[in-house]
Amino acid sequence: MKIKYKIAIKYFTETNNEEQLIIAYNEIENYLQHYYHFKWYYKFNPTVQIDTNLQSLLSEQNRFNNKN
Repeated sequence: MKIKYKIAIKYFTETNNEEQLIIAYNEIENYLQHYYHFKWYYKFNPTVQIDTNLQSLLSEQNRFNNKN
């Protein structure tokens, strides 16, 4: 997907199509923002990445309960 946007931006730059260039830039920024949020959520590991101070705020039952 990133490669297609790079090609589109190069094409619109070479053809001096400012309107489509702005649209392409906005689309790629929106796509990348969603992609990185999804990637963070997908790779998030609560057993490793939650701060111990935050874990201490949970009740003991919720702190050690990994099954819902």
